[in-house]
Amino acid sequence: MTQDQQLFSTHNEFRSDTFTVPTQSMIASVAFATFGDSVYKEDQDTLDLESKVARLTGKESTLFCSSGTMSNQIGLRAHLFQPPHRILCDYRGHVYAHEAGGLATLCQAMVTPVIPSNGLYLTLEDIIDNYIPDDGDIHMAPTKVVSLENTIHGIITPLEEIERISYWCKENNVKLHLDGARLWNASAETGISMFEYCQFFDSVSLCLSKSLGAPFGSILLV
Repeated sequence: MTQDQQLFSTHNEFRSDTFTVPTQSMIASVAFATFGDSVYKEDQDTLDLESKVARLTGKESTLFCSSGTMSNQIGLRAHLFQPPHRILCDYRGHVYAHEAGGLATLCQAMVTPVIPSNGLYLTLEDIIDNYIPDDGDIHMAPTKVVSLENTIHGIITPLEEIERISYWCKENNVKLHLDGARLWNASAETGISMFEYCQFFDSVSLCLSKSLGAPFGSILLV
């Protein structure tokens, strides 16, 4: 087997979509990539990518990040101001279980990890049951952000449930974040557009390396 064949043979690796590798055309495109400074918004490829994802999702602003952990943590931290504050999420959520304690070290947040009552995905009832309101008690850390993940452990959260949660969050001045690392998969399976999914969230993180096969990177949408 040649070196190129070894590189691309991993497309049949089924342990995880994190093994997804770039296609040959994607690798070839690197030779023609722009080399501007993205800090000064001078890298055209980055600007084009951010603009395209903004159009796909209907979000006003997008930011290319080097990893999903980075895009999740920036997105969550941007919703939080003066501690004490709290983030509510699924107990299996990547933001809670797999991001090196970022919610504690970066967000300075208490976390309410919730086990879904249906054994599958969080519902509005789960959130209400575990919600801590901001009632002025300085001894408490009120819930300021709800973070969902779709898909989570391969399970798709129904759009109707997302809509219910979104409306409740708006009524209660709670921000709603989505770890949408695999939202592309949910969209492909359900036929629901990325635009429709993303309209219900204040911020969304989308992974480019899982399933899509980019070498690395994620996009933060707000």
